[in-house]
Amino acid sequence: MFDPAIAPEMAKVAPNAKLLAILRNPIERAYSDYRFQVARGREDLTFEEALEQEDLRTAESYPRFLQKSYVGRGMYADQLRRLAEFFPLDRIKVLIFEEFTADQRTGYEEVCEFLGLDLGSGPTDFDRTVNPTIEYRSPLLNRVARRFGSGPARAVAKVNRRVVEYRPMAESTRSALVKRFEEPNEHLASWLGRDLGIWR
Repeated sequence: MFDPAIAPEMAKVAPNAKLLAILRNPIERAYSDYRFQVARGREDLTFEEALEQEDLRTAESYPRFLQKSYVGRGMYADQLRRLAEFFPLDRIKVLIFEEFTADQRTGYEEVCEFLGLDLGSGPTDFDRTVNPTIEYRSPLLNRVARRFGSGPARAVAKVNRRVVEYRPMAESTRSALVKRFEEPNEHLASWLGRDLGIWR
């Protein structure tokens, strides 16, 4: 969704596709992405330094999906508008992550209805955490293991990782991001035709 070149390619390959977007509070998404990159040894800057240097880093790096676009990826309205240029709105379903995680059963039912799928023998363990916050004891060991293929990389990652407490973001940083996303979130709410107070 982030790369402008992708939507037209998607439309060529699967013009009748139904698209599902799950949008997380862009501030939490940015920090989660940052923690993910740090845990895997792909990010050396502090979160604040990464935010300050984002424009410079993203201008110089390619392909776009490798960019450390912590804020840029949270500008959802622009990304959805691009998709809507190639896919009709009735084939784009947008869910809000925080609502989905608060009531996963209802979210699952909404997704099945949108996709035209029978609920059938779907999951029953909706409260199970399947993606805990982890970090690697040695990111370097992981990078070396990846050179030997996905099998060794997975084996090393399994013994090299540990579940950790999610370190809170600095309040001053959060306040700055609240201001930065205020207008983009208003545009998104208008485009979706719904209130996004859950993110405030």
